[in-house]
Amino acid sequence: MCFWDARNRLLLAGDQVLPRTVVAVHEPQGPHDDPLGGYLDSLDRLEGLHPDEVLPAHEQRFTDLPARLAELRSHHLARIEAAVQALRAGPATAWEIAGRLSRRGTLEGLRGFALHVSVSRALALLARLRRLGLAEARPGPPTCWALVPFTGHDR
Repeated sequence: MCFWDARNRLLLAGDQVLPRTVVAVHEPQGPHDDPLGGYLDSLDRLEGLHPDEVLPAHEQRFTDLPARLAELRSHHLARIEAAVQALRAGPATAWEIAGRLSRRGTLEGLRGFALHVSVSRALALLARLRRLGLAEARPGPPTCWALVPFTGHDR
């Protein structure tokens, strides 16, 4: 949640917009949930605000909200494109996509919270691709994700 104090031109940003860190988007809670899309929509709602200062829940205060919103959008759009590229290698489980998206190209060696975040982020990206009509989940076991074939006249 964010709170806008128009009189003092302050945005209490909570964890929604941090000055350096990209907050992990939660994994989808159902087949129609699009947490990454919801997060990007929330950034759009902040766009019209021009605070003198942003007070996040963590890290330090900052002043240039429009620039930070642009950075966050750019980051997420790059991750969406990376997920599309990962699916171009062929149908894969969310686990495999998470590995393809990791810096090392594998989840090997990850444990605990880092492993959970990697897979959750992949699931959120796949849900976004599904909402955009770019990917589909194919029933398993295990469930595999694949790019939706391009027909040439529906996009």
